[in-house]
Amino acid sequence: DEALPMFLSNPSEYKHLGLLLLCKVLIAIVAGYILDFILRKDINEEDDFEIEVDGICGCSNNSFVNAFTKTFTTIIYIFLVNLVLGLIIHFVGEDTLASALSVHPLIQPVISTALGFIPNCAISIILVQLYMVGGLTFGSMIAGLCSGAGLGIAVLFRNNKNKKENWMIVGYIATVAIVSSILIDMIF
Repeated sequence: DEALPMFLSNPSEYKHLGLLLLCKVLIAIVAGYILDFILRKDINEEDDFEIEVDGICGCSNNSFVNAFTKTFTTIIYIFLVNLVLGLIIHFVGEDTLASALSVHPLIQPVISTALGFIPNCAISIILVQLYMVGGLTFGSMIAGLCSGAGLGIAVLFRNNKNKKENWMIVGYIATVAIVSSILIDMIF
């Protein structure tokens, strides 16, 4: 994400870049295994997986047309979401977002996690900049960057009609981000 070029542009922070990457990889692996354990299902590896779309989705028989149509509508959706969020950030102001994070270190993980869900590169940049100037703990920066799923969450809510499942995914991401932040700040 945008944290990478921010760290690369500041050579004095290279050691923290390695730690950031290590933490994100470990968090992803551990969170994935925990979720697999929680959702343990009997999966027979010999079963064939097949998707049937016989007229259900309003698709044509041409797979190229289907892929192009789906891709085009997703791009338009992403553009509109980014436009709206960009305007909101422009009018709210990056300084306002930064000051929202300048709170007690115990509240920072929650706020940075919530801000991380905003699918816009400005949030990642603000989180890293605040960390570099000492206004944000390392764990809180990680929390915001871990919850920063980009536009994936917006596309999830658009394409997956099971809203309860969508909110469970968001809740799991937020929980992992906040718990990871607290553990990282306790260790480092």
